[in-house]
Amino acid sequence: MEIFIESETDVMTSDTGIDKDVFNHIKNEFIKTHKKVSNIKDVSNKLRDKYPDEEFHSHKFIQYLESHMIMLLEVSAKNTEDDFNIDKEKEAAVYEIMKEVAENDELEIQKLKEIYDEFKDAIGKLQK
Repeated sequence: MEIFIESETDVMTSDTGIDKDVFNHIKNEFIKTHKKVSNIKDVSNKLRDKYPDEEFHSHKFIQYLESHMIMLLEVSAKNTEDDFNIDKEKEAAVYEIMKEVAENDELEIQKLKEIYDEFKDAIGKLQK
């Protein structure tokens, strides 16, 4: 597969006149992003297996986390504003999701927060 990508990169460089390093940078960024998205999906699947969806709305919440973390990953990659704090935005968005999923039930919000904390820890370990 790498040979094919290398060959296509050479063709695109020849056809467009754009330096090969530019295409390699794009390829490397895509690979990094894909790995992060894959990590998020892997952690989500493990947590779905671990937490039954009977007592709490855990699977729904995990799906929200997965979707929103992928979306925020994309936003953070595009954002260039100096005062933008992606972590703060992420935490606020997740808390709102928890309230919505738990229908403002404090006990359920606490349980969802525990799942979210475990989710964050697992993602952090995979990205090191």
